[in-house]
Amino acid sequence: MRKKFSIFILLIVILSMILSACSNSTQQSGDKKGKQKSKGRYIEHDIEMPKLEKDETVVKIVENKEHQLELYTYIAKETTKYNCYLLKEDDSWEKTSLDWLNNSKTSEMIMVDICLGQDGSYYACLQNISGEQKANIIKKTNEGTGQFLDMACLNESTNVGEYNTYKIPSKINVLKNGNFIFNMKESAQDSSLVIFNQKGEKIDEVVTINPNSFSVSGNCVYLINQDKKVVSYNTETKNNDQILDFDGVIDSLQLFTKDNGNVIGVGPDGIHCYSKDLSLWEKVVEGSSNSLGMPSMDVKGTVVKDGEQDVYYVAFSEVALLGIQDGIQKIKKYVYDKDASSIPEKEITVFSMEENKTIRQAIAIYQTKNTDVKINYVVANSKEGGVDSDYIRTLNTELFTGNGADILILDGLPIDSYIEKGVLTDLSDIINPLIDSGKLLSNLNDSFTKDGKKYQFPARISIPVVAGNDEIVNTNVNLQKIVDYINKNNNAPIMKKISSEALLKGYMPLNIDTILKDGSLDEKALKNFLENLKTLNDNISKDNLCPVDEDDTDLYAVENSRRFASMGNPYTMLYTKVNSVEGMMSLNGLKQKQNMTYSSLNESFIPSAMVGMNNSSKEAETAKDFIKFLFSDEIQKLNMNDGFPVLESSLKQWFQEESKMMSFGTWDDDDNLINGEMPNEEEKVKFLTLIKKCKKSVVKNEALYKLIIDSARSYLDGEKNIDQTVADISQKVTVYLTE
Repeated sequence: MRKKFSIFILLIVILSMILSACSNSTQQSGDKKGKQKSKGRYIEHDIEMPKLEKDETVVKIVENKEHQLELYTYIAKETTKYNCYLLKEDDSWEKTSLDWLNNSKTSEMIMVDICLGQDGSYYACLQNISGEQKANIIKKTNEGTGQFLDMACLNESTNVGEYNTYKIPSKINVLKNGNFIFNMKESAQDSSLVIFNQKGEKIDEVVTINPNSFSVSGNCVYLINQDKKVVSYNTETKNNDQILDFDGVIDSLQLFTKDNGNVIGVGPDGIHCYSKDLSLWEKVVEGSSNSLGMPSMDVKGTVVKDGEQDVYYVAFSEVALLGIQDGIQKIKKYVYDKDASSIPEKEITVFSMEENKTIRQAIAIYQTKNTDVKINYVVANSKEGGVDSDYIRTLNTELFTGNGADILILDGLPIDSYIEKGVLTDLSDIINPLIDSGKLLSNLNDSFTKDGKKYQFPARISIPVVAGNDEIVNTNVNLQKIVDYINKNNNAPIMKKISSEALLKGYMPLNIDTILKDGSLDEKALKNFLENLKTLNDNISKDNLCPVDEDDTDLYAVENSRRFASMGNPYTMLYTKVNSVEGMMSLNGLKQKQNMTYSSLNESFIPSAMVGMNNSSKEAETAKDFIKFLFSDEIQKLNMNDGFPVLESSLKQWFQEESKMMSFGTWDDDDNLINGEMPNEEEKVKFLTLIKKCKKSVVKNEALYKLIIDSARSYLDGEKNIDQTVADISQKVTVYLTE
């Protein structure tokens, strides 16, 4: 066995030497704890953006014929002006002439995309902003002028009411033979790349899972097919020349090609290089420790500067405080540093059941500031086909034997059990000073204090609300009052049909304190709860306006209010949750169009990114430092659309910030416009006050709830009687509580 293991290690070493074809990084071998440490890795550096005019929008970075980075912008005022900035060797910028685009014909357009085609010519896609808003393709001629190309595909229109709409390519490129390849995506379901000849006549179409992720080399296009494989599609033979097996994160991978035929894949897990000669991928830049791994950063372009060690320039758009800004905001440079330790000296692991954007963002930012720390983020449900109970059982085995992750994101985990068994560290030394100084929301304090200690605290909260007429809102999720309202109104359906599982998942956390008392199940309270919930379930089951989506198991889904508003329905009650200032827009739409009001549910909040620390952590100091960072303004002020911040100053900043997203609009089945606007100052103050009054945490113990829900669903669906259901649940819960 030892001999086989040695051979396996030798093969790995040989493979590592082969992979140097993409990146010739040399490393000194050595044990992490030894005197000689492994050296050499890519380090991220900021590239200062050129000085832009107010409202100047950055569209694209392009690698020119001299392998230099060019940055293209436009500024639309009375007339539109197009600019190009060249990145020099010292990483400063030089503004260059763009005469071929700046003329009277293009002065009332904006730039959508630009490329250097495989035929050696520049092409720009510009869209009219007055008159008929269609796209135009302009080619830079050998004489340095701009030539408008007459392309039939861009002149085709669809009549919508009084207007003609045109297809606008969001990304363009040109093959060596002069044919065009466009992303002509028209809807969320449309996932095709279309190939046109020089007259704009369609000659081929290729299906891909990401129409914005393709690159060209000669007459081939590299894309991600429906099987989630990177393929080289030959546009002349109309066959795949090559399948490039990729084992990284492929869903958001952006593809780029080099002159030598190698392919660059840039995604949240890093920068990957595919050697055409060796038919192998190598990850040359780790993404989890820099901007690549940040959910707020969206890759918009990559330029590779060849050398003994390639230098990678990556352009990003960035999520703003409220919403996503247009265009490129940042450019990062990744340079190989032979003296940097390839393995950081400190290493911790963060575990969560579900992916959390705020946690992912914090991990990446923390590592950019602490290059001697590596943070592994393990997400249980990132693996297909997994079962929550299996993950929790495996995790418990590790934790109860003094092992496991250093930091636990406790959403959906048996927190009380961990506290009782001494798994979690008291975080009072981190949380209490923030509470006492007024930095953290004080209304959250009691929900996370047990025996004077704090073993957990959320980094985000959402506010569940009930919307409807005054009478419904005043029931404030009291099931008995809701049943009384149903009986009073002749049993007319009071809300959209939803699955019995969604009802149970939504109401269980709000009523668990009455069902489970002093560590034991109250069967009488359980029976009363289920009988009232069945009355509600039977009531909404009469609704025939829309079918039940069995996969829709969230009673408080953020989308509920928009769905509700767009259906032109007779309902009187709606549940949803608000996790951002923009989330109030749909509530405003309901208030204006449906004459509804809203209130929080029992002054409760839904915590998320609930952080706890393993008492057996071997890197306790580093783990605590990361938790402190999680509650800093740098992280709290970010809007990842997963909940409100819990830091007082960050929360206030969210409500004071002006959003570029001013309204939303949609139509119901009868073509009635339903829209909502951003809240005014009075409405903002009202909701901010509401947040600060919410004191009851809706904590989800997924394992316990699943035991109850699995049996209760059969009763709500009419397959079991109430006594049998209560007996089954009582037996299961008793066993669970004794384990």
